[in-house]
Amino acid sequence: IVPTGGGKRMVVMTTQKLQLSGSDVFYALNELRTQDSGITWSTPVEHQSFARVPFEFDGITDLEITVCDFAPKWHYHTQKLLGIGQTVVYENNRVRRIRPRHVAYATYNATAMNWDPWRKLELPAEAKFRDAGAGSVQRLDLKSGDILVPIYFKEMEATQYSTTVLHCKFDGEELTYETHGNEMTIPVKRGLYEPSIAEHDGKLYLTMRNDDHAYVSVCEDRESLEFSTPKKWTFEDGSDLGSYNTQQHWLTHSDALHLVYT
Repeated sequence: IVPTGGGKRMVVMTTQKLQLSGSDVFYALNELRTQDSGITWSTPVEHQSFARVPFEFDGITDLEITVCDFAPKWHYHTQKLLGIGQTVVYENNRVRRIRPRHVAYATYNATAMNWDPWRKLELPAEAKFRDAGAGSVQRLDLKSGDILVPIYFKEMEATQYSTTVLHCKFDGEELTYETHGNEMTIPVKRGLYEPSIAEHDGKLYLTMRNDDHAYVSVCEDRESLEFSTPKKWTFEDGSDLGSYNTQQHWLTHSDALHLVYT
């Protein structure tokens, strides 16, 4: 939601063309807009700043890279629409199994109604962050303007992801890494990934995807970013939430914190 003055607002929605014959084969970002709270929407517009471009890795020169799993959100402190996602590398129009992955971000020019060229978030130069992304995550903007960005990461040759929360700064143009919290995973298939974060009643809540179940963790102290041992999502009677290998997101309301999932 982008405030446009005089109590009016514009809503920006992003989506990507998907090749259904392949797994996660995406093309350039498209955008739709509404200025009447969703009654009518503009025709999807493809943004060439998100088109696939040539990429070289490990001596291979005929690769392509783009940004996928992109989530836009209004950053009140800088009055900018900031979108965060991750890079994906293709070889022969298929996702390359062993590849670098970066947290990618871009800002929106509300006047020109287009996205600036995307950038990579610089993380510590450690092997575990060579495959680190923020695909389909839900971030948390603090009153200070700082941003908590949950990510999932691993060494490129590994198969199991860990999840952590980054503390970042954003000046309206550049997103920069400051520090990160504890690192969490489970010894089940691909570990913990596609995390989303929310704050409610003074606590931070993190929900995470796994191949078999959905998991949740809580942080009592926002400054520490120290989250509890992840546990499977269940209902109050102990029965399983029933979310199999997919994302979950948060809806923070004045009366409660709601979980949205499939």
